Amino acid sequence: MPCSRTSALDVVVLLLASVAVVETTVAQNAPANRAVFDSVKMVKEQYNALGKQLVAIVSDTKQRAEDRSEAVRSLVDLKYVPAIEVLIKHIDLVDPTVTSISGAFIQNRPCALALIEFGAIAHSQIISAYLAEPDPVERSSGVKDQRRYLLRCAIGSRASLQVADVYFQGLVAKRDPRISAAKKRHWENMLAN
Repeated sequence: MPCSRTSALDVVVLLLASVAVVETTVAQNAPANRAVFDSVKMVKEQYNALGKQLVAIVSDTKQRAEDRSEAVRSLVDLKYVPAIEVLIKHIDLVDPTVTSISGAFIQNRPCALALIEFGAIAHSQIISAYLAEPDPVERSSGVKDQRRYLLRCAIGSRASLQVADVYFQGLVAKRDPRISAAKKRHWENMLAN
């Protein structure tokens, strides 16, 4: 009997000692944890500051195209989502350091490529921008409709550009009273399949 009481007492003493060690360890780790939390806050602030500076470079049309293109690539590296609006606005920016391969019009368009990298996060803003673009018929100049094409590419490159074309035609058709009901049904059927 006395042996079992001693064993039970030993177990209780060991448990109490381990609780004290755990409490001491947690208390000792608190300053280290606080330092980690403070570092995260500081990195987030730096991230936002860098993102804003890069957006300013992309937006400044007086900057060299090479620098603006590099800023776009840095925004993608940072995954700086607030830049999406600016990337759409400057989607026709040409990177003079990249030679476009015949038939690969988008390869030297860093903003379009960046939007592709952002993926679905950017799709609603791209679609809104596409719908806000003037119809090529309404444009006064004879400039090729590059912006609309690049906006379609920014969504369609992940899948098929043909699918994106049909999708955008359907969106435009729903808003355009000049498009016949039969044509609208045709596009809706194509989108459904």
